[in-house]
Amino acid sequence: MLGAGAALLASSGCASYSVSAPPRAIPLSDVELVADGLHRPEGVVALRDGSVAVASSQSACTIIAPDGSRREVGRAYHANGIALDGQGRLIVANYGLIDGVPGNLQRVDLETGETTDLAMRIDGRSLTSSNYPAVGPNSEIYCSHTQWSEPQNIGATDAQGFVYKIGANGEAQRVCDGFRMANGICFSADFE
Repeated sequence: MLGAGAALLASSGCASYSVSAPPRAIPLSDVELVADGLHRPEGVVALRDGSVAVASSQSACTIIAPDGSRREVGRAYHANGIALDGQGRLIVANYGLIDGVPGNLQRVDLETGETTDLAMRIDGRSLTSSNYPAVGPNSEIYCSHTQWSEPQNIGATDAQGFVYKIGANGEAQRVCDGFRMANGICFSADFE
């Protein structure tokens, strides 16, 4: 996890990958500094207008416009991974264990900053370490949850990690578990 004062880098090139070829290295000369002085920029999402949303411990996210201007949007507990839903709203996973705050999953309206809790509990327990969200088929929201306790021992503890989704009824439900350090998740473009 990146700390306060971290920088966001971008490349004008893109490493490509196919089954028959390994990823191509991106030369440092193709990398440019987009922003620095960010506050825990764990998650990054490109927006349709060319801006970039970056998770922020100072709000829910920092929006960096193409001209470099910034604005803080929303209020999260401890923003970690982020994703966009089909309506262009930000889904924020809060990794609360580090600061002893809730590990809820939230939705943030990027225009108004209105922040709504989507999931606070599962199986009768308060979420503590929602890590990374992904929007799946039928706009269902899935999220990894790393563990219930011991943030200093991430990855070396019991396999407490799991993935949950927000069902049509708005309730969080486990879809798989038994992971050590459940972290980033994503779907393929065709959801297969």
